[in-house]
Amino acid sequence: MIHIVVTKQEDNYVTLSSQGHALSADSGQDLVCAGVSSIIFGLLNALAESKLKFEYLIEDSRIEIWGLSAESKIQNYLECVVIQLKTIAEAHPANVEIKERSL
Repeated sequence: MIHIVVTKQEDNYVTLSSQGHALSADSGQDLVCAGVSSIIFGLLNALAESKLKFEYLIEDSRIEIWGLSAESKIQNYLECVVIQLKTIAEAHPANVEIKERSL
């Protein structure tokens, strides 16, 4: 299962982490995993183009993003990403779990 955690502080997203594998199909054929990965890597690309500072870690089946700006453009990106990830989690509850936390 893919476990996703997004953390908010004062209504702003400050971290996003994803860990695990969807295990909905054989390796290389798993469309759930591919969808989650595409959304998160799209976010990383958008953040990199924003020229604002943020930090990230990519390690095997784990991706962590932190140090996110409160700038509205960045927060809009994150809002869109969270909606997309929730959509996948709702369609595939046995493969993806998303939790929101507050600081």
